[in-house]
Amino acid sequence: MCTPDCPTGTADIGVSCQKHNYGRGVGSVPTSCSGGMQYDAGLCYTPCRAGFVGVGPVCWQDYCPPDYADHGATCYRDPSILVKY
Repeated sequence: MCTPDCPTGTADIGVSCQKHNYGRGVGSVPTSCSGGMQYDAGLCYTPCRAGFVGVGPVCWQDYCPPDYADHGATCYRDPSILVKY
């Protein structure tokens, strides 16, 4: 089996050479936000306007108009068929 001569700064792992790695110090996940931001799942977002609820980066309307059913991301009203006479 032929193996490469690894350059300086890499490790010989048998069939190839591997670069050395190191941590980048990314830090820790925040548990709260400052400056009036809204916290959700470890991230901070601009708060939604009145009548809306934030889920991550999306603001959803907090209610559906009368006669509409709440289907999560949409408000739905059953279609009706009008017969012409």
